[in-house]
Amino acid sequence: MIKFMDDKLVSAAYVEIKKKIANVFKGNRPKGFTNPSCVIRLRNSMYDFPIQRGYLQVLMYRDLFVNGTIDSSGHETMKDDVMAALSAALTPTGGTVYYFEPLSCGAALIDPDMPQESFKELRFNVRVVESGQ
Repeated sequence: MIKFMDDKLVSAAYVEIKKKIANVFKGNRPKGFTNPSCVIRLRNSMYDFPIQRGYLQVLMYRDLFVNGTIDSSGHETMKDDVMAALSAALTPTGGTVYYFEPLSCGAALIDPDMPQESFKELRFNVRVVESGQ
């Protein structure tokens, strides 16, 4: 059951973020995909039953402007959309409740692997409460 909890949690976040941002991926983006896009991952899960903790990483990607500068306002819009999407508790499966609490928001940086784009990282504390707890 623990193995599948990560998938369910990321899928719940994916469904909500997808309502706000068209190009959302779980795990990794396909090569050559155009921006703007988001990648969602669960990191450093620690399992303490009945409550599980970890953090959700959301990477937001945008193309640079023609002059090579970062699209800061575009990143802020994406950040606001993600924050709004995860602001309420999610209950997608059988009474399990997922809470996403903002943890940190990094600065937008030029991607060293793809120098024509930038990325910004959001992190959310995650609390998972199983039904009946």
